Amino acid sequence: VAVAVAVAVAVAVAVAVASSTAQQASRKPPLNAPAKTTRAMSDLEKMVIDARLAARESAGMEAAARERALIAVRESLCANRDKICAANAEDKAAAIKAGLDAPLLKRLDIEGAKFDAMLSKVDEVR
Repeated sequence: VAVAVAVAVAVAVAVAVASSTAQQASRKPPLNAPAKTTRAMSDLEKMVIDARLAARESAGMEAAARERALIAVRESLCANRDKICAANAEDKAAAIKAGLDAPLLKRLDIEGAKFDAMLSKVDEVR
């Protein structure tokens, strides 16, 4: 699950970076604002917060820098596709064993057409 989440976070960051504007960023809390929580954060929550901070930080990036970042994300996804899909298969097997409901299992799957769609979304925001 961690690999699938990391990939999803990377894509979310890429999409957020590309679609953010300096005006939107100016309405956000400061980058160093602490996360408001009264309990220990999970690794997933930390990754989401890190992704949001990265998106805010990069919202003011010049178009060329954003383009380079998105190209790097896409290249990394393509270069690691086999590893990502293998880890995803392990995650799905563990989820099935744990009795995860079918709709959640469907969301967990990022192989084949879903992986290609993820790459297309990165291309769209470039």
